[in-house]
Amino acid sequence: MGLLEDIGAYVDANTSLTLGSTLYLSMLPETPDDVVAIIEDSGMSPLFTHGASNLPKLERPGIQVIIRNRSYATGRSLANDIWRLLAQVANQTINGSLYQRIEPVASPAVYDRDRTYVWFSTNFYVIRAVT
Repeated sequence: MGLLEDIGAYVDANTSLTLGSTLYLSMLPETPDDVVAIIEDSGMSPLFTHGASNLPKLERPGIQVIIRNRSYATGRSLANDIWRLLAQVANQTINGSLYQRIEPVASPAVYDRDRTYVWFSTNFYVIRAVT
């Protein structure tokens, strides 16, 4: 599986969110109102090691989690819960891939608000073994 599928399955299994219903990968749909999206983001260069292969041993992609909610309190709580969940991943296998670390870039923050919704965003760097 790919990065987004791995992280999406992990969030689905460890929160009240459900893939395809309240949790989406690579896009933020127009509906439902209260929704979370996990999107690929720029990361850092892969890590190479000396040895027999010229291929990198670790990739370091980025992901962004966007939360849209009608309630500030609910959206903030969900953003914090996802942040804590992903920040705990260290030397863990998810869907057959070794994730050495999912490292928060910063704490969740509001990035937009209107009369109906509040949007929170938080970014992570991922360190994952190349398979």
